[in-house]
Amino acid sequence: MSARIAVSLLGQRRFVPLLGATTLGAFNDNMFKMALVVGASAGLLTFGDMPAGALAPMAANAFTAAIFLFSAVAGQVADRYDRAEILKKTKLAEIGLMTLAAFGFYTMNSLVLLATLFLMGVQSAFYSPARVASLPHYLGAKELVPGNALIGGSLFMAILVGGALGTLLIPTGNGRFIIGGVLVGGAILGWLVILATPPSPSAKNPKPVNWNFVTETWRMIALVLKTPGMARPLLAAAWFWAIAAAVVTLLHTVVQDVLGQDQMLTAAMQVLFTVGAAVGSISCGLFARGEDASAFSVAGAIGVVVFAGDLAWQLLHWQTGPAVGVAAFVQDPAHWRILVDFFLAAMFAGLYVVPQQALAQRRAPEDIRARLLAGGNLLNAAAATGAQLLLMLNAWAGGSPALVFALVGTGSAVVAAIILRRLMQQSRSATAGQP
Repeated sequence: MSARIAVSLLGQRRFVPLLGATTLGAFNDNMFKMALVVGASAGLLTFGDMPAGALAPMAANAFTAAIFLFSAVAGQVADRYDRAEILKKTKLAEIGLMTLAAFGFYTMNSLVLLATLFLMGVQSAFYSPARVASLPHYLGAKELVPGNALIGGSLFMAILVGGALGTLLIPTGNGRFIIGGVLVGGAILGWLVILATPPSPSAKNPKPVNWNFVTETWRMIALVLKTPGMARPLLAAAWFWAIAAAVVTLLHTVVQDVLGQDQMLTAAMQVLFTVGAAVGSISCGLFARGEDASAFSVAGAIGVVVFAGDLAWQLLHWQTGPAVGVAAFVQDPAHWRILVDFFLAAMFAGLYVVPQQALAQRRAPEDIRARLLAGGNLLNAAAATGAQLLLMLNAWAGGSPALVFALVGTGSAVVAAIILRRLMQQSRSATAGQP
């Protein structure tokens, strides 16, 4: 049934423009960020006397800082005004931002590019709550899981393709010109696509917007915690982003220091992770039944426990050998287990997150839906930042990458137990209520 729903959504005006514009935005974001990071690593971009390796985390923090600063205000705006209009205006703003990014790449000006990246974070902070709060308006209760799955799968693939193009193009002679043209073209296409989105009215009794982002951030967090049924799915979804941030950040260290290979294998395993997460996300949309697909979250979390745990075991006992190149590494049967584990851990993580996103959207009261889901964005950013801080502490303490995968497995086991307990309580309540 979900497969039929997913296919039918691909022909619906209430869904396709949102899917297309969101995918194009993710493509642009990741093409831009990877071109910036790789350009810095190659010495093509500099920022004063700052080491090249410091520019990448600085870029990541610039984007995340905007999410922290503006999510609370953006949630209020999306509850007060027509969300389709917000989507159209933010996509129009993206054209200007990508034009600025193209100028930054043309002049290879790091200051312009970092400032643009911060403004892209602001744009994302306003676009995202309007998007996720619109889904329960556009989609029926049984369509939320397939709809989120399609968007999640397309986002992962856009991240992969955009990041790959940014990585490959920036070192070439005319790469920066091509990147600038693609960014502007993608932004224009995204705006044209989103124009077809039907209206998504605001809450019935919207409150005035408080532009004090400091006080509103705390109020938003308190609102998430006190609104019945909201904290658990939002925190559960944030756990996925903590896993993703930890794995992606740690991957270079694992490949270079543990496996003893070069950056080409890092790129190949990034592809494995992204495709795996996309496959898991789409699979949930195809095979889930009914409104609440939390059983898939339990299965996904258990899968992460198994395969992240096996990864930790392998890394702990790995005997580092000579660098042999991607083709030779993949062809060696002795290495297949770690590659399969990595792919399946990502796949089960993708399977896990979709039902929690849909559950939060379905439970959020209409009058404060965007604020609550903007709070989810803030939690996602905080989880990703916390995971990166944990990696820093682990490295400072001389801990092994295997320990991080063990913690991922342990945390996923706790999450699986919490969700399973809730499902069992619901089942007992339903049984007790039967005549």
